[in-house]
Amino acid sequence: MNNKTINGLLLVFLLLTAVVVTFNRGWWIDYKLSNENFFIFSLVTSAILIFLKNKIKYLALFFVLMLINYCGISAVATVMMTWLTSYLIGKKIYKLCGQSINSSDAIEKSAVGLSTIGLIATISSHFQINSGFFYILLLTIFYIFIVGEDLQETYLSAKEVIGTNIKITPLLVFILALCMGYIYMATVLPDLGHDALSMHLNVPKLIADNLKWNYDIKEYIWSVLPMGVEMLYVPTYIFGGEEAIRILNTSFILGSSLQLYIIAKRYHREFSLPVIFALCFLSLPINLYLVGSSFVEPCYIFFILISYSFLIDKKVQWLMLAIVFGYACTMRITGVLFLPAILAYYFLFYKEKKTVHDNVIILGLIFILFSSIPYIYAYVITGNPVFPLMNEIFKSDLWSKSAFYHPLYVNKLGIANIWYSIFESKRYGEFSVNGTVGIIMFLVIPFQLWFYLSSVKEFTKHRVSFLIFISGLFYIVSMFYVQAYLRYVYPGLVLIYLSFILTITHVKINHYLLKIILITTLGINILKIPYASTYLPVNNEIYYDKSLRSGYISLHRPYVVAGQILDKFPEYKNSKILLIGYGYDPVYYYYPQNTIAYSWHSAEAFNVMNSFPNNLAAAVEKLGVNIVVCPSSQIQADERNFSTQCHLISSRLFESNGVYVGLVNQSSK
Repeated sequence: MNNKTINGLLLVFLLLTAVVVTFNRGWWIDYKLSNENFFIFSLVTSAILIFLKNKIKYLALFFVLMLINYCGISAVATVMMTWLTSYLIGKKIYKLCGQSINSSDAIEKSAVGLSTIGLIATISSHFQINSGFFYILLLTIFYIFIVGEDLQETYLSAKEVIGTNIKITPLLVFILALCMGYIYMATVLPDLGHDALSMHLNVPKLIADNLKWNYDIKEYIWSVLPMGVEMLYVPTYIFGGEEAIRILNTSFILGSSLQLYIIAKRYHREFSLPVIFALCFLSLPINLYLVGSSFVEPCYIFFILISYSFLIDKKVQWLMLAIVFGYACTMRITGVLFLPAILAYYFLFYKEKKTVHDNVIILGLIFILFSSIPYIYAYVITGNPVFPLMNEIFKSDLWSKSAFYHPLYVNKLGIANIWYSIFESKRYGEFSVNGTVGIIMFLVIPFQLWFYLSSVKEFTKHRVSFLIFISGLFYIVSMFYVQAYLRYVYPGLVLIYLSFILTITHVKINHYLLKIILITTLGINILKIPYASTYLPVNNEIYYDKSLRSGYISLHRPYVVAGQILDKFPEYKNSKILLIGYGYDPVYYYYPQNTIAYSWHSAEAFNVMNSFPNNLAAAVEKLGVNIVVCPSSQIQADERNFSTQCHLISSRLFESNGVYVGLVNQSSK
């Protein structure tokens, strides 16, 4: 058999094996198509689009209009302005640095601009200047600085892009409409995620309220941890609010899909393959989970993907890579795990004559400028650059010197973790169904291992894709070892998928067979995507009637409702509030800055209350608390009985939806 037949049979075998395993693992037991009305709506929409010339353009326009109708024009306009300004900043930096400019690298320029905005926001967070006026002033100065030629070039480029007709088959139009519809549904729902309400939304809100960020580890244990995404959110929040942040997060997933399409288009002449590659990523059920709350992963994945995209370019833009990757490292400390592969490429494979912009010292300084500020500041005030993590190494006196990790969902380290993450996602706790990362990874990982092993003699031809593959695999293994959240592992999977797009260009395989295989994985993704999380209510009305949001919030986060009511009492704005109770999330976002909780997020309060396990009054006095928020009645056994004590030491202010809010009695202090 020739290589073309072997490669085709291998992919078919992997696909059939994956499908059989999905049945064996119970994916389809009692399966019921979710939201049939939405499927019908998408089908009708696709049927209309078929008769239009620029189908994707009109679908995108419809998507934007739906967001404007639900979230408001200010939120959508803020996100559009963010991307436009980022692109223009990136383009100006390209020109100032003498870097070559191509019409196809608009997303890469935008990433450079976003990194610059994030750096400015990070620096300004230390000063009480973060107002709308401050950012309007910066914006005005920048647009005056940009000459008319740049704006005119941008207008002509945008006009050319909008006028471009991307060929797409009716089936792919239907799949794209489904994906965009599901993403819209997850985007417009109120954000009730633990991480979002305790940190990712709370940080930009407090910066907007107080004009700066208080790097106070006593108030919030994570306050000095690098927050590159949250800082990028700040100007977006100031002008567009929570809805703008949610839309911006969604745009990062869409931007990553578009970047994968652009990369695939460079190597695949067959018009539908690049679209299919992009859709295989966009339809991954985990993406719906990520846009359903303000997680940092969509932005982090976008920046990592762009960083590796620079390595694929014929002439590597090392200066731009240093900017984008540098800022990516302020989003997650795990960004350093990608550094070895990038350095290896530079020192081992980059054979071009080094110019001043490729000088390792200059690149290192640029990387340090964009990546190091939060780490340096954390080290200065705590003695640990990644406080409170890794304190067993840095031994800051402000935190326990024992290893600080949450080993949730960790299985025995080994290759079985990749199998489990694909076919048994529920093992990792954050998901209600299996199949969150799709079955595409089961195809691309073993296939690429086979390809690289069989192409050892031609290694130099495939060195970039191999390096990206190994980098992604190394990241996955590292994350499984430290913390097996699938969303933490996901950036590595995206890189492996990117390497597959590059690898398949060198593989002899029947393109019709390849499309059938990829579309089959697409179909499975579409069937699983609405079950990726519990975000999507079956009631369709909530997706176009904003008045139903309050009932949804009240059902899922009663402490949020209490915070919204408390916000109507201006006399308590500066009060110190304590949230206590069994099994709740610290929803700081809906409370004033002085809010603390019986949670390790509020380290000082947590330790004080643990030191007074049977005397809440003493703990409240020591913490200087004025208002307590707790359950109206003891629902589950709490060995410390804080909820009962809460009622005894306070006077009832109000009760709502099973939540008691009381003023601490002076006699208790």
